[in-house]
Order: sequence, then C-alpha cells, then structure tokens
Amino acid sequence: MAEEVENPLTTLLKKRYGITRRSSLTITDKDTPFSTFRKVAAYIYRNGDWSESDQTQAIKDYLELSGMEHKVLSVKRTSIGASKIGSAASGKDVFEVQTQSSNNKLQTQYFVLDEDNKSWNHQGNRYTHRNRDGVFWYEGNLNYTIGYGKLLRDVYNQWLRSPYKYHDGVELDDFKEQLERFVRHDYSGEKWNFSFQTELADSLSVKEMEKATEPVSDPYGRKSDQRVFTQEFLNAHPDFKRQYGQLGTIHYFYPHVQDHNHLKWLALTFVNHYLQQTYNIVRQQKYEHNLEKESHAKAWETKKNINKATQQVMDKTTLHKFFKGIELDNDVDLTQFKRFEAETMRLMARLPKTKNVPILLMIGGRKPVTLVMG
Repeated sequence: MAEEVENPLTTLLKKRYGITRRSSLTITDKDTPFSTFRKVAAYIYRNGDWSESDQTQAIKDYLELSGMEHKVLSVKRTSIGASKIGSAASGKDVFEVQTQSSNNKLQTQYFVLDEDNKSWNHQGNRYTHRNRDGVFWYEGNLNYTIGYGKLLRDVYNQWLRSPYKYHDGVELDDFKEQLERFVRHDYSGEKWNFSFQTELADSLSVKEMEKATEPVSDPYGRKSDQRVFTQEFLNAHPDFKRQYGQLGTIHYFYPHVQDHNHLKWLALTFVNHYLQQTYNIVRQQKYEHNLEKESHAKAWETKKNINKATQQVMDKTTLHKFFKGIELDNDVDLTQFKRFEAETMRLMARLPKTKNVPILLMIGGRKPVTLVMG
C-alpha cells in the first residue's frame, strides 16, 4: 500500500510552526483578538513534539518578538538560577537569558518555565526581589511560552513579507511592541478590551489625517491642536461621514496621538487578518483530512455481510502471495474471478517487487473492476 500523501496544508502548518499532528481549533464570535491568539498558541503546542532547543528558541522569540526585551542574545538552562530566584522557581525549569537593551546595556536575567502549565496568571510577568538585588526573572507556562514563541516568529515573518502599506513609516521595534498585549496574561481581562479595539479614523496615517482635517479653535478663541474632518473629505468618504459627520456631534483629532493610534490600527488589522487566515487553514486541513479518512475507510475496510462463497474465495486465493489484503464484493462473478486470478498471478510474477505490498479490491458486475494500490 502506498504511503499516505501528506496534505499540502499539513505541510504548510509544519513548515510555519513545526507541528506534527492535527486537532480541532474552534474560534467563535465571542473570542477576542487576545483569546484567539491564545487559542492558536495552545493549538501549536499540543500538536507538536518539542525539544529543549524548541524551548530555548521559544523563550528568545517570546521575549524579543513581543518587544518585552530589545534583543535576546542567548538562552540556556541553568542549575544556579533557582537559588538566586528563590521560591518562585520551586519545581520549575530555570533558563538564563542574556539580553541587550536599546542603548546596548547587557544584562543577565532568568526565565522560569512551568512544565505543569499552572502559571498562566503569571505569563509574561517580570519580577525582582523586594530588596532589589539586581535579580530579574520572567515567568510563564511551558505550553503558552512555546506556542506564543512559535506563533510570534511566524507573525513576524509574515509581517516582513506583507505589502508595503503595512510598513509605511513603521519601525520593526514598534510593531514588536504592539504584539506584547497578545501574549501576556495581564491583558486577558475585560478592562483591557479597549486595547484591542480601533476606530475608522485610526486607519489614517498622520499625513493622511492632516490632509483630511482642519484646525479648530477652542470656545475661547485660543489656539489648539484640535482638528476636525473637513466637509469635503466627509462628502468624498461615505463611511467616514456616517461615523463622524452626524449633525450635532463633533469629533476632535490630535496629530500628536495619531501616530500611536495608526500603528495600533496597523498591528491589530494585520494580526486579526493573520489569525483568520491561520484558522481557515486549520479548519480546511481538518476537513480535507476527515474526507480522506472517510474515503479511505469506505474503500478499504473489510465489508460486513460477505456471503460464504465469496469469503471462501477471498481466504483461499493464491493472490495472497502478492497482495497484502484482498477484498471481493458480493457481486463479483466468482467464475470469472478464477480466470482473473490465473492471469494476475502470471502478471505479478513478472513485475519487480516493491517495498510496499499492495492491496486488491474488486467490486461488482459481470466483469470485475479492480483497484490496486501500490
């Protein structure tokens, strides 16, 4: 029987995340960008076989690609870190992390990894002792640290390959910092929902905002950096007019905060699109795998209710010499099968032997139809 041809979507997910198995991933309308990101990270972890090198690389990517650290130079397991950290490291794995700040300051820190996955409430938190003795450490679950690390790496790679519109005026470090809110437990609460929300005006860059708005003075005639959309712009953009051009309402905008708002919009738009694509790939992969599995079972599983005469021919045929399994449909003409058996024995004796032994299936009619898988 031929080796199973790997689903191309499975190959894609393996290349992107290193996963080796399949499972379900369910995203609902109730999921926020934060919970969706977390679900995809959990999916990655449970569908892979992870080595220590995966752990160290995930810690590096988790800290660096979320902007929690400017640069991670090295990550390695340490036996002395637990003694420096104290009770927070009890029963957990400790890794030494060498970091470099944006002003090139080097620092030795630690990452406490919980293999029992009971430290979700501390995921991504950075601690030091009360006496501030210079010992700093991060904490995180094994499952989310690996899942987030793998996911952040692919998000970052996809960002680099994304269209220019996402990169216009955006520094890579700024984009990384936008990802922090997706991978720390602190941002999981409802009070942080605003952090994952944007409005239409945020889609405009500072230059676009300045062209679309005009300055206004405050009620006392003093100069202000407040701006409002021009009527010309609103008339030309119905979607903006519906949201910002209602009579009796005034929306003020400020260039000094538009840079941040636009960067947030870019990151959220990109990540949400990325997550939707990934979810669709996983669903389609699972769907196609189930179809393949169903088709395979229908074609090859031994039929029930095979009549006695057909079963005897299946059991005694000399074709077992060349076939791993033989199945005949009840409708196969057993008289013609004898002639087919003799011709096939002569043919198979002349063919070169293969590593994978084939299976033979014959289904109904006066003239048998054969299906051979090599």
